[in-house]
Amino acid sequence: HANPQFLALVGASGSVKSSLVQAGIFPRLRQAPPPGFPQNIPIFQMRPSNGAAPEEALLSILPIEVTTDLEQEAIWFRVQAFFQQQPDRSILFIDQFEELFALFPEQQAAFTQRLDDLLKSSRLILILTLRSDFYGLLQDSALGHFLPNHQKNVPGLSDKATLRTITEQPAEQVGLQLENGLVDLLLTDLEGTKNPLPLLEFTLQELWKREHLDNLLTCKTYVELGRVTRSISQKATDIYKQLPTDQERTLTRRLFTRLIRYGVSDRPDTRQPLLLDEVVKIGDDPALVRSLIQRLANARLLVIEGIPGKQPDTVEIIHDALIAEWADLRGWIEQQRPFLSWREGRLREKLLEWQKEGKAEKNLLYEADLLTAEGFLKENRADLTAEECGYIEASVGRRDRLAKQKIQQARRVAFGAAIATGLISIAAIIAFVQKGEADKQRLVAETQRLNSQLVPSSFFSDDSFAHRGHDQFH
Repeated sequence: HANPQFLALVGASGSVKSSLVQAGIFPRLRQAPPPGFPQNIPIFQMRPSNGAAPEEALLSILPIEVTTDLEQEAIWFRVQAFFQQQPDRSILFIDQFEELFALFPEQQAAFTQRLDDLLKSSRLILILTLRSDFYGLLQDSALGHFLPNHQKNVPGLSDKATLRTITEQPAEQVGLQLENGLVDLLLTDLEGTKNPLPLLEFTLQELWKREHLDNLLTCKTYVELGRVTRSISQKATDIYKQLPTDQERTLTRRLFTRLIRYGVSDRPDTRQPLLLDEVVKIGDDPALVRSLIQRLANARLLVIEGIPGKQPDTVEIIHDALIAEWADLRGWIEQQRPFLSWREGRLREKLLEWQKEGKAEKNLLYEADLLTAEGFLKENRADLTAEECGYIEASVGRRDRLAKQKIQQARRVAFGAAIATGLISIAAIIAFVQKGEADKQRLVAETQRLNSQLVPSSFFSDDSFAHRGHDQFH
């Protein structure tokens, strides 16, 4: 750029961002400075974690004398004055800039604003490296306006030729010998690794610790270390034991068991990359989970990847060997395999389907799926996210609501039947009474008819009786 001020190198953990600056940009600037750059450009390097506060880390690398009682405004005034007084361009390199957001969330807004003001008032060039999962935070900061034109995405290194070069050339430059076949063994063991550089770096460091006095790294020692697989599992054990709280150890167990696609029959368990925004929901405190993920990524046990502005960040276990070889992880899996396999299989499938379809009732759990989910919810609620619990509870609620409606409907039917039966009974009684009254009327009429036939009415008249008596006496 004709007027360079800012450069952000953004990439996944272990994508050699820092090495690109330290071994690429800086030597090039010193060997062949572009127009407007001094021959020996002053370079000031820091990490936010180098001090108790980011300002303290910055002051520790500058030749400025300040007292501890100075206010922030006075400190930044002196920093600004220092860079304004530089006769030529100078560079401030802040490595692992994500530490600012992770370790100093309450101070990051003010610090980035001060840096932006510093760039506007001096000839300072700011270069920073940033892990891609923190890109959004940088984008929202006072430095975000630089990103459209002053950002470079750094891809990870994975091809064998490049890995061979970055293994053999540095050793050759310092006179360190590598036994024939060692690099081939390393590259074979690293096949299938999403981001192999951190594993390669760790393994070579362990080899160097054991054999640098002999100036020869050997295949025998590499095999004794357990090759890539065993060495990384031992590191995982050590890091897990060093976690300071039970809460963090519990979250680590939940995290690793969630990042696995569980095999069935003869298929082995394998890594399962998940969206970072989804993974942070495994605990009640997403900020704590995010901080833990960052530490595990810094320790090269996890890999966080994404393309800023294009592809959301994902988190993944660094190598399938960790699943097979880490004893703690194997124990966690075997203790809960039916539950874990169901959660990362059937439940995940149904939950995503439900969310995709706008949480329609037709996509809730039914019958056997629901019975299974109820059992796991009761026994393993702590290992389910709020979304997963909510999905199961919504399914239970629907089933119970339908059951209640069926009971109410049955009661209404029974009540209706009872009323109908009662009405029929009343009608029958009325009909019986009416029938009895009709029979009575017929009986009376019949009696009267018979009487009239047996004794004529004229027989009992006074006149006929008198005549019959008179005739009898005469």
